[in-house]
Amino acid sequence: MSAETSVPRPRESDVDISDSALFQGMLSEAEFAFAFFDGDGRIQRVNDVFSDVVNVPAERMAGRQPAEVLAADLSQIITHAVQAVIESDAPVTESRVRVRSAEGDTRHWSLSFSPVHNEAGELRAITLIGQDVTESRQTEEALRRSEERYRSLVEAQSQLVWITSPTGAVVEDAPQWRAITGQGLEEYLASGWLEVVHPEERQQTEEAWKEALRGRTMFEWNYRVRTRASGYRHFEVRAVPIIRHGRVVEWVGANTDVTPQREAEEMRGRLTDQLGAAALRTARLQGATAQLAEALTVEQVVQVIIDVGRTALAADRSAVALLDPDRAALKLINGEGILEASGVTGDEIPLSHSNVMTMAVNSRRPVFAESPESLKAQLLEAGDDEEVLANFLTHGDERAWVGLPLLAAGRALGALRFSFTRPQKISQEDGVFLEALAGQCALAVERATLFEREHRTAETLQRSLLPDRLPVVKGLVLAQRFRSGSRHVQVGGDWYDAFVLQDGRVVTERSIR
Repeated sequence: MSAETSVPRPRESDVDISDSALFQGMLSEAEFAFAFFDGDGRIQRVNDVFSDVVNVPAERMAGRQPAEVLAADLSQIITHAVQAVIESDAPVTESRVRVRSAEGDTRHWSLSFSPVHNEAGELRAITLIGQDVTESRQTEEALRRSEERYRSLVEAQSQLVWITSPTGAVVEDAPQWRAITGQGLEEYLASGWLEVVHPEERQQTEEAWKEALRGRTMFEWNYRVRTRASGYRHFEVRAVPIIRHGRVVEWVGANTDVTPQREAEEMRGRLTDQLGAAALRTARLQGATAQLAEALTVEQVVQVIIDVGRTALAADRSAVALLDPDRAALKLINGEGILEASGVTGDEIPLSHSNVMTMAVNSRRPVFAESPESLKAQLLEAGDDEEVLANFLTHGDERAWVGLPLLAAGRALGALRFSFTRPQKISQEDGVFLEALAGQCALAVERATLFEREHRTAETLQRSLLPDRLPVVKGLVLAQRFRSGSRHVQVGGDWYDAFVLQDGRVVTERSIR
């Protein structure tokens, strides 16, 4: 019994790589374009694919320079590449060319050039291998267009896109975000977007972001972001987790600048408030006008002014003073605890004394002092004593003042004074309302003054018609009583007379007016 111990000889291939028929078959069957060039750059051999690509028969190209048989742009690319291989004895890859096929279609080819050496290491030929990359080029172009469209859409919508790791750490640059915030790349990657969120909103934003990370839920929030110009803009953010095989691989977020919308909303709110305040001021002015129209005497007008000051202006103190042009002074109609800086006492305030009422009368313009500092500056400018003024502001409880001139046809009748125990901001709209109120008060004061003057004249005339004494008649007791015919006018009524006839009888008569 014997055993075969010899090692089996390897099976030899029947393929002879030096077989020209095999080489020719490779050239004809391959989907690649082949071409061979000699050391002088002349075309030696091409396959059918190359011939179809350049649209020139193979036999016409043999032994010719590329410039002699190929299109100018293509021959220039091939000639330069072949020459580069000859000079460097190294491959030249990735030369992209665009050619038009026999059917009129544009095709894209990627060309690679390599040196071929003989056994002695000498350069024997240069090979060209071309691959049709039209489909990949079209795919790249479609992807590029898609990215451009996406980028344009994002930019048109004022969106800033950012990406973080599954843990929320910033791992990728966001140039648009940094262009808005002014952050450097290192700063952005180290601190991230939270560092530019407004300090008042940063903690809540961070907590909401961590909650979204833990729950792998969509993150929706809004906050203010510090910009490169050191101002703040309003952003709405939405971030979603990208989940693959049940795991979060990254987060993609988009910030939308909503500052214009926020500003528009705030503007609408301010306009609504202003319209509401204007309607309220109009209603108060109408109410004050109606009350002033019913006031007949100066005393009644003053009471209406005090009531309006308390209700419409929320003033803590109100005062009315009428001008005595002969004495160049204001005479207070009501006291109501008015404090004076210079210690002037009594009901009369000389126009030479500086306070909000005298300044209003002298200038024919409203005087607004929204704080003690404002009043101090105005009174010092008017010549008041600084030490006395400082003492007044220190011990007094008033913190804001309004002085309004009472003007009728440009003529000063007096002034109004409203004061507040708190600083009071007087807006332009409030100033217009106060001037309108002062105008209505001036008309009421003028009307009441005229009424009282006419009333005093009528009453004097009426009493002048009454007898100094009644006749004395034996056996009769005569008495008199005056009663006006009108409760408001206080004049008119029953006129009477009594006299004695010759026969001693007494005659009385009465006429009702």
